[in-house]
Amino acid sequence: MNTRILVILQDILDSGHIREHRYHYLKIKFKELLFAIHQHTQLTARPVQKSLSSGLDVLEKVRAHLIFNLDNPPNITELSKTFMLNEKKLKEDFKKIYGCTVYAFVIRERMKRAQTLLYKNYNVSELASLLGYHSVSHFIKVFKAFHGCTPKEALNKSQALTAQAKKGGAA
Repeated sequence: MNTRILVILQDILDSGHIREHRYHYLKIKFKELLFAIHQHTQLTARPVQKSLSSGLDVLEKVRAHLIFNLDNPPNITELSKTFMLNEKKLKEDFKKIYGCTVYAFVIRERMKRAQTLLYKNYNVSELASLLGYHSVSHFIKVFKAFHGCTPKEALNKSQALTAQAKKGGAA
């Protein structure tokens, strides 16, 4: 099971606070869950045949595979074997299409996910673990380098802005 599936399951379990349109919310979340499971099994069950896909399609599948496996992303060697690509060509083409290295892409996606999960009442230790970091201090260091502040500072800023907006709306 990967991080995306766990996040969707957590969203479903945490949906108790939703009163209006709960049926529709859960219906969409279950469809999202089934789609994520389908993609996960398709990407991990068998390697992609290069002859059936164009280079761009294969790179999109590599990108999707990385996103679905943010908690334990494969390295270049594993990716090249899974998708039957030359390592050097994979690195070059990925950077050409997405504007960054595979490693930088994984970091960027992890940090986007971290910011989203931060506002869902996960503590920093849980975030680090969910995103595949073995060290909380390393996670905080990467978060700060990417966002310019620590996770706690980001949460405090968000809470302050929310309080200010509520205060301004009440006046």
